[in-house]
Amino acid sequence: MRYLPRIPLPPRVLTALGNYQGDLGAAVEAELKKNAPEVAERIESFWKARRSTTTLKAVERALRAMASGLERCMYCEDSRGCDIEHMYPKVPYPSKAFLWLNLLLVCADCNRQKSDAFDEGILDPTTEDPLDHIVLSFTTGRYAARDDSPRGAATLRIVRRVASDQILTQGRQLAVAKIRIFLRDFDARQNEGRLEDADNIRGALVNEPFSAAFAAVLRASREPGATDVLGEELVDVVSRHPRMHRWLKEADDARTAAAMPELAALARAVRIRRGLTKESY
Repeated sequence: MRYLPRIPLPPRVLTALGNYQGDLGAAVEAELKKNAPEVAERIESFWKARRSTTTLKAVERALRAMASGLERCMYCEDSRGCDIEHMYPKVPYPSKAFLWLNLLLVCADCNRQKSDAFDEGILDPTTEDPLDHIVLSFTTGRYAARDDSPRGAATLRIVRRVASDQILTQGRQLAVAKIRIFLRDFDARQNEGRLEDADNIRGALVNEPFSAAFAAVLRASREPGATDVLGEELVDVVSRHPRMHRWLKEADDARTAAAMPELAALARAVRIRRGLTKESY
């Protein structure tokens, strides 16, 4: 996991989400007044009925622009993000079901594992840096909570596969090995004046699955004991190219900029209605 800044949604999309939220609140209240046991089913069906609307397509497009690399899952980064995830699950927290700040993009495996599990301390990678709370072992590929972070522990408990799934840990080990090679080669190409080759290496690094491994390497290079963790050669390379610390942000900004025309077009297609909305928009 790494920090993925949340981008602003167009006002029309936010208005439509607000209308959906109001409609859902009214529907839930009506069910509760009848003491109906089907409230959970009503919430689920309400969401599914609107999942294919232009409004939710715009939401998904914005989330894909925010996701790291090539639309990776915001939790594990291994698989492509395909599901809109509710940090606060929509059934226990229907008042947040259509709240933009509550929505993430995750893969099917992470979505199934998290399901309706929740803890107030769970990390939101769009508002804070998860690496403040979790640390990556470069030898094992495993995440662990930092000693002083119950929030890191809560997150890794809820989405367990992020911490220790064997395929994910092996993927991170390979990513760290490639990062070492890429950074060494980048340094050599820069020194030789082969700037196009160096730029291609930079592009491979920021779009590589497990870009959080790169973020973790960059962070570790500035922490006490960096040479013990990363080795002197790697720390020296990063120190000679301080702009590396901006690469991921520059890539995130570029993805956002590229998505803006499509997001604006989707927003123009959203139909806003007063009062109760219809499922067709």
